[in-house]
Amino acid sequence: MQMSGILEMTDGGISVQILPDSALQASNLTVDAVTATSLDLRVTQATTLLTPGQDDTSPWQLHGGRLVLDGTTLAVPPGSFTLEAAVADINHLGPANADLVFSAQNPQIQWESFIPEISSVNSHFLLSGDVLDNQGKLTLTGIPTELGFSVQTDLQTETTRFDIEATESLELYDVFEAFRSFLVDPQTSMAIISGQADIKIEGAIDENEDLSVELDTRLSELSGNYDGVVFSDAGGNISLGLTGAAASGSASINVPSLEYGIELTELGCNLDIDLPEDQDFPVFVFDSCNGSTLGSRFEANNFTYDMNNPENSIRLEISGLDIASVLEVQSFEGLEATGKLDGSLPMPLDQRGLSISGGELRNQSDGNIRYQIDPDQAAVVSNPLTDVVMSALSDFNYDLLTATVDYAPEGDLFVDFHIQGSSPNFENNRRVHLNINSEQNVLSLLQSLEYTGNLNQQIDDKVRNNLE
Repeated sequence: MQMSGILEMTDGGISVQILPDSALQASNLTVDAVTATSLDLRVTQATTLLTPGQDDTSPWQLHGGRLVLDGTTLAVPPGSFTLEAAVADINHLGPANADLVFSAQNPQIQWESFIPEISSVNSHFLLSGDVLDNQGKLTLTGIPTELGFSVQTDLQTETTRFDIEATESLELYDVFEAFRSFLVDPQTSMAIISGQADIKIEGAIDENEDLSVELDTRLSELSGNYDGVVFSDAGGNISLGLTGAAASGSASINVPSLEYGIELTELGCNLDIDLPEDQDFPVFVFDSCNGSTLGSRFEANNFTYDMNNPENSIRLEISGLDIASVLEVQSFEGLEATGKLDGSLPMPLDQRGLSISGGELRNQSDGNIRYQIDPDQAAVVSNPLTDVVMSALSDFNYDLLTATVDYAPEGDLFVDFHIQGSSPNFENNRRVHLNINSEQNVLSLLQSLEYTGNLNQQIDDKVRNNLE
């Protein structure tokens, strides 16, 4: 046995102190039989332990020992970890079997660019023949919920299986705050107010060191905002499999309420997720996506969003869009209307953003339009043509209303209305055809509605309602 250091025999057993920059070589160790009742091995500075070829037939045994690592740094390219006040309590240690418990406080781990801050870890190692079993729990800084883990390694086949699962639901507020810098661009405004997640990870490493992982996550009661979009009570299930550089999985997501000026409710999506080895970004294949707003149901089915492709498209089908609800959002003074619209909105998505190209809407049934213009304003715009239109629209019964819709990513919405019907206030119900062009910046409208509704108060109210 080659060692630079101090070996002391004490009443408590054997105490070993290894000096700085020393190495304990175990490859040429030949021992007929050694039994120790107590061992306290303390490493006070960076020290390398090498065991490249231990003789498994040596009948040495160790019962009841302790390994103390005090501020030790071990380099493991391409990362490293630091252990402070780490302790291994050895119940039994031999060449083909072992039983020990390891614990560490405030271990600092750095692996490439990712730095999870672990506040504590406790694990139980059990070696039986060629199988090394490790079970324990760890906590991350800022996240009080413990993560349980189990790792089983077959030393003969050099394969490993592992699983990680939270001992109880994770509070997503804690998770988001702990990993904010990794999850959100500094220029993006995002906050998680409440929510829980149940997470389970299962994986394996084969003899070629290829990694495969299965991740299952269940989200519930998720509330917060993203760049002014308020969401509450969101939930869903996400399953993701990773094999080498490729990944695939599925997800189902439901959002009872999402608000940005107008409210969308009962949102739900089912999709598959695919990340081919030869692509940089995932591909999302939607089976269905639907919801409600302004009295209508909308859905987009069987479409693909490929993040590797600069151009994608979605076709949104709308049923029962309530005209009165639309006018209420627009705040057209003096204008009232009844009726509902159905239609289809082709929505290209490119590097500029989302747009609508050639969308079409059509009335479900007959309806009525009433427009009472302010007398002072009527006097200003009065001319023979506008007087005819205002007279007809004062009580207009339509049987045909169609709209062509176009929208630019910058927020400009263009709608061309074609309306046919009659009015008792215009030439004894003479049939009238009206063409009306409308142009408006929808983003400015939504932002003004969001501001008027006091976004922060909405978040607070929703969260309070969820917690009561």
